[in-house]
Amino acid sequence: MARYAAGDLEFILDRSGAQPLIQFRGSTEIVALTRSVGPRNDEIFKNDIGEQVLRLSGLGGGGTIYPPDRPQGVPVSFVQVVVTPIRLPVVPGGVELGVRAQQASRSISNALQRAVIVDIADYRPDAWSLIADAMNLAVKAIEINKERLRTDPRLSHIERVLIVVGDRPGIVINYDTIQITVVPLKGPAGRPSSALIALSLMRQVMGGN
Repeated sequence: MARYAAGDLEFILDRSGAQPLIQFRGSTEIVALTRSVGPRNDEIFKNDIGEQVLRLSGLGGGGTIYPPDRPQGVPVSFVQVVVTPIRLPVVPGGVELGVRAQQASRSISNALQRAVIVDIADYRPDAWSLIADAMNLAVKAIEINKERLRTDPRLSHIERVLIVVGDRPGIVINYDTIQITVVPLKGPAGRPSSALIALSLMRQVMGGN
C-alpha cells in the first residue's frame, strides 16, 4: 500500500490483492486496476474501460495520475505514511441491504423522473458489501448522466436494476432491466466501476456503437 499526492490531489494505491486498487481522497469509489509494464519499466495502470489512470516511474519515487478533470496528467509523489488496505464498508445484515436497495431505488427514480426499482437476486452474506457497493455505483453513474438518460427514448423502458451474483463482473442491459453481476471472491474488483456502468448506458443510447 502506498499514498501519493500532488497538491490537493491525493490517493491510495493498494497492491496487496490479486488486482491493484486505487481510491482518491474524498471519494467513496474504489477502482480496480490492471497493471502492465511500459517503456523504461514504468508501471501502467488502467481501469475496467481501458483508460490509463496511473503511471509510476520505473525509476521509483513518483509518477503521473490522470484524473477525469485533468486528462493531460498530473505529476505525483510518494508520501511516506502508514497506509491500511482498502476495504469495502461492512454491511451488517440482509435487512440493512434491503434498506439500501430501497434508497438506491429512490435515488435512481428521482434522477430519471420515473419509477425504477432495485432488486437483489441473491442475499448471500458474503456478497452483501459488494452488492451495496454495486448499487451505489449504479446510482452514481445514472445521476451523472441523468439529463441524457431521462430524455432518450432508447432507455425510457428501463424500470429495474438487478444485482446478481455470478462468475464474472459485468453489466448487461436487457430491455427493461440493467443487470449488474458481482463476484464476491474478487472483492472490490468483483463489480463494474461507475465508469463502465455509465459507458454501457451511453452505448445503449448510441445504438451499441
